[in-house]
Amino acid sequence: MARGHIVVIGAGIIGQAHALTALEAGWSVTLLERDGRSLGASVRNFGTLWPIGCAFGPERDQALFGARRWKGSRGRS
Repeated sequence: MARGHIVVIGAGIIGQAHALTALEAGWSVTLLERDGRSLGASVRNFGTLWPIGCAFGPERDQALFGARRWKGSRGRS
């Protein structure tokens, strides 16, 4: 049984990450996107998944964590 229902507005990388985390925590999720595919802010947030250009230390560690997390979530619905 779901814990409740949440709505995530924006299917960019940050919106998708929040939706996935909520689903894994037992929430029912509706993910809304105004376009047919992720655009806009997803490009600016790409450093969340791509360690190239990130400074060594916490910033790069976070990018590597995001890349591992994203890779492990592919194929889920």
